[in-house]
Amino acid sequence: MNKNISLILIITILFQIKSNSQNIDSTKNISISAKYSSGYIYAHHESFKYFIKDYVKAFETNIGFRTKGDKNWQQIYKYPTLGLGYYYADLGNPDLLGKVNAIFPYISIPIIESNKFILSYKFSEGIAWLNKKYDLYDNKYNIAIGSHLNVYINLSLESKLKIAKKTFITFGFGITHYSNGGTWQPNKGFNIVSFQTGFNYNFHDNYTKICSEIPKFKKQYEYSVILSSGFKNIAPARETMYPISSLSINAKRQFSNKGMFGIGIDVFYDKSRIEILKNEGIENPTNTEMFYSGAHFSYDFVYGKMSFTTQMGVYIIGRARSFQTSYNRFGLSYRFDNKLIISLNLKTYWAAADFVEWGIGYRIIKNKSKK
Repeated sequence: MNKNISLILIITILFQIKSNSQNIDSTKNISISAKYSSGYIYAHHESFKYFIKDYVKAFETNIGFRTKGDKNWQQIYKYPTLGLGYYYADLGNPDLLGKVNAIFPYISIPIIESNKFILSYKFSEGIAWLNKKYDLYDNKYNIAIGSHLNVYINLSLESKLKIAKKTFITFGFGITHYSNGGTWQPNKGFNIVSFQTGFNYNFHDNYTKICSEIPKFKKQYEYSVILSSGFKNIAPARETMYPISSLSINAKRQFSNKGMFGIGIDVFYDKSRIEILKNEGIENPTNTEMFYSGAHFSYDFVYGKMSFTTQMGVYIIGRARSFQTSYNRFGLSYRFDNKLIISLNLKTYWAAADFVEWGIGYRIIKNKSKK
């Protein structure tokens, strides 16, 4: 089993367990849903146009728990729903692309809510099994995915309209992504745009919410050092797995309960640069040439102790000529009370994955609020 992808699932499920460690003595906060969706594979590579034959048809079912607000962040985000889901899809070309099965934890956060109508956004992340992948001899035209096991990511905007006491019909729009994070080649990945409809049944009608006074937020600065590592494969597909690692030094300012922005410096060590530099005419690259660095700007969406991090960076030292000038990071991090941080990130060149890295770090908090 791909270790990078396994860790993504483990961390996200641990987040669900940690966030949901409430005493659940009945099913009054539980809901179930089923959805059908139809969409299309976005051809972000010109070659994709040759194997897209039909629409992507998918089925999804979820079981969710509506939080009561016993943690401040739950009240701040209007009592989000946490849950687990299963997804099945036909990718529209059964011989070449096959079918997908995925399982995932998710969080659904209300934007607008009334007795009859709810508009929310939902983020899901888990693992997907694609029964068809690239094979040099049996499936060489599937240039999108080189592994059966992949990351599943979905971002959706969903609406619910009540039609009975505990029953809603649902309509939504979403973007779904599968890839292996550069762990195996090819890894162009799939991006699917879809529209969905279905139903949602709540075992509760009106449940009790905790409405406590939220402490006034104290703006603060966070300084952290994070050491990460991982492995990657490079195109064309080969057996060699190259080790990678990075050291990130960050300075962030948390300006509200929901967000913080920051800047930082990254130093990367990437053993695959041996092949890259050889292709650029350097016959015997030294170990020092495996290093390169960049500077980044970041924004974190904060959910209690968990954050979803986005970064935009530019290379400043040691960039290979074949590299793009900029890079991105997307990932999850969890901050413990003892100042320890664990993280799992996907580094990309915009829409193309470079590698998955998991990390551990230490942070220092400086409170700048006036007393």
